Amino acid sequence: MLVNELSPAVQEDAQAGHLQSRKRPRTPGTPTTRTPDGPEVHGVGCKRFVEQHILDEMKPASGASRRHLPTSPFKPPPPAPPVEQFSVNDQVTHDRYGLGVVVEVEEGVAVIVDFRSQQERILTPYKKLHKL
Repeated sequence: MLVNELSPAVQEDAQAGHLQSRKRPRTPGTPTTRTPDGPEVHGVGCKRFVEQHILDEMKPASGASRRHLPTSPFKPPPPAPPVEQFSVNDQVTHDRYGLGVVVEVEEGVAVIVDFRSQQERILTPYKKLHKL
């Protein structure tokens, strides 16, 4: 990969002198990259530097679900199941904490459950929490 093919952010780092050459001498056959007006970078460190900048610039996939197009041959995703409603003094069981009693309810946000040895705040959608 040539420096001209790098993104503008990587080129700016190279121009600012953030790319440092390695201390050990270059072995024959290792690729080199000359940054514009900067030091020569070679070997595995250069590749790792470029890969890291590429990963930094990539945006993570959004957590929102995609909308279903009416012309799509695929079935639309099933609707999300309704969030289970809890009230104070409900007896519940949790996959990790065991049996407990609901002490406080924060509507649509969380429930606080007393598991005798500890109190835990369980956030919606309560996947591991079940009413008894």
